[in-house]
Amino acid sequence: MDDQIVPETYDAFIPLLRKNKDVHIFVSRGEHSPTEDEFNKAYVEIFWFLDNL
Repeated sequence: MDDQIVPETYDAFIPLLRKNKDVHIFVSRGEHSPTEDEFNKAYVEIFWFLDNL
């Protein structure tokens, strides 16, 4: 739903992620700017990730 990041950019970017190094989180039906709920969930996931490094 994000009209600022076209699918071609996304498709080209994902293979560049390093296996077991980079994390990709897909938000179904997400838009370019997160809602307050999406932002709060992402904040929790980021710190969960960092705590588990």
